[in-house]
Amino acid sequence: MRPLLPALMLLVPLMASAAEHDVVILRPNKYLADNPRTASEVTGYFNTARNILAAAGLRHHTIDEAEAVDGGIPADEFLLCPYNPSMPPEVIAAVGRFLDVGGHGLFCFLLEEPLRSRIGIGGGDYTPAGEGKLFAALHATGDAPEGMPQQVRQESWNAFLLRSVDPDKARVAMEWLAADGQTNSGAALVMSHEAAWLGHILTGGDLIGKAQMLLAIVGHWRPAVWEQGVQAALDPDLGFRHAATLEDLRKLSQGGAAEAGVSQMVTDLEALKQQVGRAPAWEIIRKGRELRAQAESLYLGSLPTRADAMRGAWVVGVNGCGDWGWDKTARVARDNGLTDLFVRIAWAGRASYPSEVLHSRLEGDEDPVAAGIAACHRYGLRYHAWFINLNWRTPPQELIDQYGAKGLWQFGPDGKPGIMEGGDRVYWLNPSEPEVVALQAAMMAEVAGNYAVDGVHFDYIRYENYNGSYGERDRQRFERWAQVEVEDWPGDVLPRKGETPEGPLHGKFCEWRCEQVSDVVQAVHSAVRAARPDCEISAAVYPSWPYHRKIVGQDWAWWLKEGWIDFVCPMVYDAPGYYDRHIDRVARLRAAAGDKPFMAGLGSWLHPSARTVAEAIVADRELGADGFLLFSYTPELGNDILPELRRTVFRGQ
Repeated sequence: MRPLLPALMLLVPLMASAAEHDVVILRPNKYLADNPRTASEVTGYFNTARNILAAAGLRHHTIDEAEAVDGGIPADEFLLCPYNPSMPPEVIAAVGRFLDVGGHGLFCFLLEEPLRSRIGIGGGDYTPAGEGKLFAALHATGDAPEGMPQQVRQESWNAFLLRSVDPDKARVAMEWLAADGQTNSGAALVMSHEAAWLGHILTGGDLIGKAQMLLAIVGHWRPAVWEQGVQAALDPDLGFRHAATLEDLRKLSQGGAAEAGVSQMVTDLEALKQQVGRAPAWEIIRKGRELRAQAESLYLGSLPTRADAMRGAWVVGVNGCGDWGWDKTARVARDNGLTDLFVRIAWAGRASYPSEVLHSRLEGDEDPVAAGIAACHRYGLRYHAWFINLNWRTPPQELIDQYGAKGLWQFGPDGKPGIMEGGDRVYWLNPSEPEVVALQAAMMAEVAGNYAVDGVHFDYIRYENYNGSYGERDRQRFERWAQVEVEDWPGDVLPRKGETPEGPLHGKFCEWRCEQVSDVVQAVHSAVRAARPDCEISAAVYPSWPYHRKIVGQDWAWWLKEGWIDFVCPMVYDAPGYYDRHIDRVARLRAAAGDKPFMAGLGSWLHPSARTVAEAIVADRELGADGFLLFSYTPELGNDILPELRRTVFRGQ
């Protein structure tokens, strides 16, 4: 696949693409509609792909499947399918027509027939990475297109391993390389004369390597993108929040530790510009991207820092971060400036510790909660036990039946136990039930009493929007509370929907729901304080105040005022593109919290790099946030983002 391109690159001026976009991304609408629980995960895959395209300087946009079928896929754009399983037949046909007229694309992970056979890949097997981390990197072969980096860090947790590649149609451009740097698991990237296929999704990390990899793939069929890549890599406009240009960065760094580094970087960039037309485009792009990464690092080092009341992270796995185990999880957190870990230990009605209140997930004598507390305290970290309170979602059938017989689940407006989410019936506990209140108090107090936890943490301590709390017992309790008789239940208490007006008692009903949730928080506070007086109590809450108070019944400002929680952790999960919304939310949250501690929860997975996380931290500090929690503690966060935060906005504490 290597011939011709070098000559084209060096001897012929590259023409800019006439199309408005270089890449069109196909959104898997049918799959998302059929699998609503995966929406957040799939959105993450697509955001990662967009971040890589942006780093490569590739202009891109997204279309729905209906647009692809009805209007066709733009033939002058490169098609990217970051994660499109179960592609409907009509969409497969639209992709086929796109290829028929000379279109090209990259398909990631799962691909349907007849597209598989068309590009020359046979059957395969879904394969976990395992302890050997079989899919740590992508390694270029002799059949890789020009400009392909020799190796790209990938760290896939699984992959689709091919049993065969049709040699008459395709070649293996990259192979899987394990963490040991030697074990080869076979084809990772296959390229035919029409399209490319990658054996997993595009993961985060190694943004420079992945950007060059995508340029090599797209540039194999569309050489003009190399010129765009060069222009993007050498662009003096940085786009940083507090330094939009190189000149801004130079001014920001004046008098600081980064001043000399910025000056040298500017000199190196000017020297690199002189190499355009002499060196291969991919070499210019690689060096240019490295200089931009250096600029970002110097910029971060120039941002202000301060001490925080808390620098924490939510840990989804009860055994620590990924497959690290607790010692490494706690050590990396401590070394990178974190002070607190919030560890999920109970969800869907089951405990990851020995319990007399909940069903336990454990087998044998294991106790990951005790292990986590010991590791955290060994490294000077505080351990907060994180509970999923009312949203049990899909508990075991035994619990569905047991709690259903007692009438403890929330009822939907359809009068049935359980509420509908995306076509699925899921189960939320009803906070208006005294037995539910007692269960929540016992659940959290048990852990506070049995373990040396530094805190207990509420999550999903709310209603699911307006979807629940419409059972007959809810009606009776609401009528007593409001001293009214509801003639049309639940119509009189429902919000406006379409042409149906808001029920006349909707406002009062929302206030009643707030009190039900608050009763749970108050009961937990009393029980936990009795079990361990110095145990902190906190809550992860929705970010839009006061809107979410009404819609989900979460009156956390009242909880703070009454002292039922010690600090609040609003989940202000905004991608960098929503910076203005983020600022507005944090300002409102700070005002609502008054003089009580407020820790801003940041969705680090929405950020392409440590830079935008750091910019949010700087902004939130200026607005009065006392500390931060990052969602969530993953190997990517620990390897790529936390070290940069520690070196910059977390330095000095």
